[in-house]
Amino acid sequence: MNKNVMLPVGGALLLFASMDAACVSDSGTPDSGTDAGVDAAPDVTQQEAAADAPSEATADVVDAAPKIPEIYAVVGGGFQNTPTSIEVIDVAQKKAVRDNTISGIVALAYRKGSLYAVRGGGQSRISVIDPVTLLVTSTITLAWDPTAAVFSADGATVYIARGAGYVEQVKLPAGSLTGETQVPSAAGGTIQAALGMALNNAETQVGLTFFNGAQSTVATVDIAGATLSVGHNIVPPGIDGSNCGRENSAIAYSVDDVHVTTLDANCGTIDAYMASSLVRDDVASAQFARPSAVGSGSIVYDNAANAWAANYDTIYRAPTNNAANKTAFASTTVFWNVLFEDTTRSTLYATTYDMHNNGIWVVATDGGTTRQLWDLSLVPQNLGVVTAIYVER
Repeated sequence: MNKNVMLPVGGALLLFASMDAACVSDSGTPDSGTDAGVDAAPDVTQQEAAADAPSEATADVVDAAPKIPEIYAVVGGGFQNTPTSIEVIDVAQKKAVRDNTISGIVALAYRKGSLYAVRGGGQSRISVIDPVTLLVTSTITLAWDPTAAVFSADGATVYIARGAGYVEQVKLPAGSLTGETQVPSAAGGTIQAALGMALNNAETQVGLTFFNGAQSTVATVDIAGATLSVGHNIVPPGIDGSNCGRENSAIAYSVDDVHVTTLDANCGTIDAYMASSLVRDDVASAQFARPSAVGSGSIVYDNAANAWAANYDTIYRAPTNNAANKTAFASTTVFWNVLFEDTTRSTLYATTYDMHNNGIWVVATDGGTTRQLWDLSLVPQNLGVVTAIYVER
């Protein structure tokens, strides 16, 4: 068995170093208040409204205004714990420009002009956050503590994993629970909360990974309106010529939704399963040398049907339709945390443990990595990255 060296994303609680005086905290921030004063506004006649309304030409100019590209990275000392903070990196300015400590974030999405943070670690809530001020504008309280979550593209629905294998469908902004199912343990023993979670592009299926302390399992949950049902639930097949214990964790869907793919950070495999059956596709999958240690793990698909994964000191590439062109790219200088892409899936970014000192990198199609010469001095030191998203707002 390899020595498991878990980075702080999967480790114990750590306290943040002191942060810039401009930082703000959501403690004491009102959950709502954005509507304050609306009722007191003076009446406006139709004529006044028409006079004040922008012309079509003005509206066109507004619509054509360039979008602001930003990276929102959640950094913290451990898995599902407090504290975490949101670090905002302005891509055009090439620097971290603002941050805020918001505890327990396990998933983050940008929808309808706001950030949505699913918060565990005892927080048991979804926080709606202003992307400019990073202040919490409203809160949806959950009846249980989430471990993972994924959002629909329109932001109207979030799927949340919680203890004992439950998957919940929650409608936003009301926070109403509209669907639920429980995934049993395919490996036996105690049913655990999901480690990894992904929503396919058609939004008809959720893929999940579990680990009961001895054995990994992979499952799919089918979505039909408000009805959630377990599709398939398997123990990953063993690795030929190896007795390594399977530990599938990170999970992602291919762009065409044909494959649901996991990273086994312990065995060094990218396992591409047919989403319709969870039968392993050996052509799309890849077996690499067993890693020297296990990191937090991350996996994404680019727009050229390549699966990319990061684990500890290695980035892996597994083209879907090319069994011969599977490659591992090792680093001797940094430990990788989270992979994420721009909005077109054409630029792949890799975050590092201690982003303050080790930076953000761009991964080329040939696996080469280039550190971005960005000012990340605002980002707290010696912390891992929980998740990161690229936003154009």
